[in-house]
Amino acid sequence: MPTVVFKEDFFDGSRRYRAGEPHDVPDDLVLPKFDIDSIDGKPFNRPARDYKATPQRKTRSKSED
Repeated sequence: MPTVVFKEDFFDGSRRYRAGEPHDVPDDLVLPKFDIDSIDGKPFNRPARDYKATPQRKTRSKSED
C-alpha cells in the first residue's frame, strides 16, 4: 500500500482523503493526475507536457451584435 499525500481533498467513492495528511491507499485505487503532493515520501510532479494551455477564445464586442 503506497502512502500518498494529496494537495486537495479526494473522495474515491467510499472514502474521503484529507489534503496534507499521509494516507495509506490500496494498490488498485485510481489516483487523480494533478492533486498529489507525494507518493511514498517522494515528491510527485506531473511532466509539463501533461498540462494543456487554456485555449484562446475570440470574444465579440457588444457592438458587433
